Amino acid sequence: MPLGSVKVGLFGAAGAGEGNYFGDGSLGDCQFGSSGITQTGDTTTIDSVLTTGTESGGPSDCTYGSGTQTNQIQNPTACYETTVLNKSGSYDGDMWVGNFTNLTIDADVTLTTDQPCRGMLIYCSGNATINGALSMTGRGALADPTASGGGDSSAVSSTGLRMALFTASGTDTLAAADFAGSGTASVAAVANQPAVSGDGTILKVERKGATSGNGTTGGTTLQSGAGGNGRAADGQSPGYGSYGSCFAGGSGGGANEGNITCTVTNGTIWAGAGGNGGGNSSAVGGGSGNPGGSGCNSGDANDGNGGLIWLIVKGNITIGSGGFVDCKGQKGWNAGWYSGSASGGGNVFVLYGGTLTNNGTIQAIEGGAGAPGYGTGGNGGKHTLQIST
Repeated sequence: MPLGSVKVGLFGAAGAGEGNYFGDGSLGDCQFGSSGITQTGDTTTIDSVLTTGTESGGPSDCTYGSGTQTNQIQNPTACYETTVLNKSGSYDGDMWVGNFTNLTIDADVTLTTDQPCRGMLIYCSGNATINGALSMTGRGALADPTASGGGDSSAVSSTGLRMALFTASGTDTLAAADFAGSGTASVAAVANQPAVSGDGTILKVERKGATSGNGTTGGTTLQSGAGGNGRAADGQSPGYGSYGSCFAGGSGGGANEGNITCTVTNGTIWAGAGGNGGGNSSAVGGGSGNPGGSGCNSGDANDGNGGLIWLIVKGNITIGSGGFVDCKGQKGWNAGWYSGSASGGGNVFVLYGGTLTNNGTIQAIEGGAGAPGYGTGGNGGKHTLQIST
């Protein structure tokens, strides 16, 4: 009989006296509402970790992702933005770690970060109820995971970001979670997860995103989507989309009318700048990225790439009919015929010890075409899984 089956029978699904880690509960019970936050049972005040929005004053406008076209983030005028630590410029910083007992996000408000970063790791030792949005749309970091970075000054391992959790039918073995390169707080947090030995499931995000098209979704290994190619005139080459990373979808390429006044460029790898539009007399769009590419005789593309969420809840997760857990890319500039491309989708894990009731949307899709049928990026990955408590 496999070791995992023995442990389930003798000790319960979590193994010999050990269970999955669900955070320290320092933020207590938090309800993010349209006019303010209700927080109880905390040792860390919510205002101390927010840049945008306050407990008494409620949410405010999002501060990143707005281009001259519509921002793809949900509820852009009603956001609570957590403060990214160890920021490196405007497009990188450590994974944000939130330790809640119970988390509630009311309808028509969004909880996100104040700039692109290496992800969002949310623990709940109780339940999570999402009627608004938990979002890393447009918040994926510009970061080369093969180079040292983050507050922990490490490169991401060649095996990607990995965490193993106890599951009832898991047979995987992993001595320790590996979030190298994601940041100081996240590395420290996942170190609290006990080793699994034939009684867990390894969850992984590939270090490098897809080189074109969609990434990998639906399983225990996820991969971000690539940025798309811009539209090009006959006989011209478009700006090509690029690959992203474990932290972000890829950046979109610019459209190309003909490289006369403006020169078309590709999206930059590792979720860098979107490609510029190339052309002469027509309006030609740029691709989305960090930042969005410049248009030719048109506005600049939206900033941002799909990011990364790990949502780990001991109890129940309930997503209402208007609720979102999303890591969507951003739309390229819609210049009509010559539209730039969208950035790719990121990755999201939704993990729960109790039940998952999903009447809303869990997504890691690309940002959408600037014009119908043109400039689409690649979708990223999503996975939901019941874990042991």
